[in-house]
Amino acid sequence: VARLRVPKIVQGKPVTAVGALGTGWLISPRLLVTNHHVVNAREQGRPAAINSDFKEQAENTVAWFDYLVEGGKKTEIAVVELVCSNPALDYAILRLADDAALDTRVRIPVQQKEPQLERGNRLNIIQYPDGGPMRLAIRNNFYVGRGEKQFQIRYLTDTIQGSSGS
Repeated sequence: VARLRVPKIVQGKPVTAVGALGTGWLISPRLLVTNHHVVNAREQGRPAAINSDFKEQAENTVAWFDYLVEGGKKTEIAVVELVCSNPALDYAILRLADDAALDTRVRIPVQQKEPQLERGNRLNIIQYPDGGPMRLAIRNNFYVGRGEKQFQIRYLTDTIQGSSGS
């Protein structure tokens, strides 16, 4: 699990060093998945980044692994490529730089079939709220049903901005 810092780029020019903060998961030795809207780095209700800005934002994203306490040690690894993304499904897959620190990391297995969730199942959320250190949301953490779209799930637990991607 990594904390992500995405720059905001408009018309090819950096506007802010941090446009969005989010969470990402390793799904292979060098691939990380997060939400499309994290890489989009735009405020809700604002126009989406144009394709070239979105790609540049992705390729200038920085992942922090092992960020567990404020101001503490972390392993920083740069993103080198936007592999694919889909705004409708709200995902982006990013390729990380070749780094020996990734060699021994455990990756989240990609589910091959839909998980069987029942109302009331517990969902523990690993997140980087507000771009701070890693936190586990385990209080009142119940699955409550499907979202507006079939691939979305709804849950009750404490999450805030920066938790997207978790």
